[in-house]
Amino acid sequence: MAINFPSNPANNDTYSYNGQNWYWANNYSVWLANTLAIGYTGSIGYTGSIGPIGYTGSTGAGYTGSIGDKGYTGSAGSGGGGGSVSLSANNTDTISYYFPMANSTELATATWSIGTVSNSYLYFIPSTGTLNSQIFNSLSDVNKKSNIETIGSAIDTINKLRGVSFDWKDNGRHSYGLIAQEVEQVIPAIVSTAPDGTKTLNYDAIIGFLIEAIKELANNKR
Repeated sequence: MAINFPSNPANNDTYSYNGQNWYWANNYSVWLANTLAIGYTGSIGYTGSIGPIGYTGSTGAGYTGSIGDKGYTGSAGSGGGGGSVSLSANNTDTISYYFPMANSTELATATWSIGTVSNSYLYFIPSTGTLNSQIFNSLSDVNKKSNIETIGSAIDTINKLRGVSFDWKDNGRHSYGLIAQEVEQVIPAIVSTAPDGTKTLNYDAIIGFLIEAIKELANNKR
C-alpha cells in the first residue's frame, strides 16, 4: 500500500500513519520508520536515602550595629520610712547641756561641715529649766514694726498687775514674777497659749509700760 508522505519535509519532521510513526532523515532524503513505540510510563521509584550532612561553613564577620538612643530616666522611687526615735522628758539632770551651732555661711549652703559647741556663755540645765546666757537680745528694729504709738495710762496698767512670789511645782524652786492668766486680763497681747493650754508671758513687753509709768510719775510731781 502506498503512503502519501508530506511533501518538502524538513530534517526530523515526523509523520504518523496507521499507528506507525515516521521521521524524515535529511541525510538520506527518505522517510524512516520509527520502530521505538512509546510505552506506558512506569511507576516512580523509591526515594533514595539522604546523603551525609556537609560541613558547617565558617561564621561570617558581620558589622556591629550602632548604639541605640538613650532611654528615659525612670522616676525616683519613694523614700523609705524614717527610723523611730524614743524621746523622754529630762527634768532631773543637773548636768549642763551645750548647744551645737553652725555659722551663717553653713546655713546658707545647707551644709554643716564644722560644728561649734557653745561654751559656758550659753547652756541649759534640765533639772531647773534654766537657760543661761550672758546677754539675750530681742529684735527691736523700727523697720520691722508698724502702728508705733507711745503707751498711755501706763501707771493705771501697772497698777492692775500683781507681782507675786511662788514655788515651781516641778522642782520646788522659789521665784518671783507674774501670773500669765492675770496679765492676760490686762495686756492680752503679751500672753500666748500652747496647744495643751499652758500659758507663756513675754516679760520683755512689760518694760515699755514700766518706762512710761516712770515718766508719768515724774510729770505728776512737777
